[in-house]
Amino acid sequence: TEWQTDSVYRAISPSALWGFASDDIWLGNWGNVFWHYDGYSWSKYGKVTPPEGYDITSIEGLWGSNPSSVWGVGFATNLTSASAKGIIMHFDGSQWDYKSIPSLPVAFIRIRKQRSSQQLFVQGQRTAHVPRDTFKVYTYDGNKSLDEIYSEPSSMVIWDINGSLCFVSEQKIYTYKKNKFVLWKDF
Repeated sequence: TEWQTDSVYRAISPSALWGFASDDIWLGNWGNVFWHYDGYSWSKYGKVTPPEGYDITSIEGLWGSNPSSVWGVGFATNLTSASAKGIIMHFDGSQWDYKSIPSLPVAFIRIRKQRSSQQLFVQGQRTAHVPRDTFKVYTYDGNKSLDEIYSEPSSMVIWDINGSLCFVSEQKIYTYKKNKFVLWKDF
């Protein structure tokens, strides 16, 4: 299969992509809209109303276990004050809804589920000009509990390898077992 344009102009800035098949692909972007591809064309999948006090959302990461359970993470921004907070959304097969989580000044950028524990992990970043950005990882129960397990100036990236999660930071690869990071490989 080759990527091709359908030649239809759309004012979108893609920032996240997740698919289950060539006729079931989700796209997240800046601008309060999810896009869905059904095998023939891209279409807006409803308009997302930003949380109260915010003007616009950006979906930075998507992940799903099946077409009726897709997660989106990102942030909401107040354009007047430039304040932002992390958001988590869930698609249940018919609609996207915000999940009730603590208000955190973090841009969430990735969400993945560890197959062995069924635990969701959310990667985020708190941008600061001085002294440095702070990179964060949270466990998430899929409902309300969002627990910070990593917060350092060193980047920590979540990678999914066939359902097993790896956490990469400063030339080291970790797994997460029994509520702690376990060094797997040090380069």
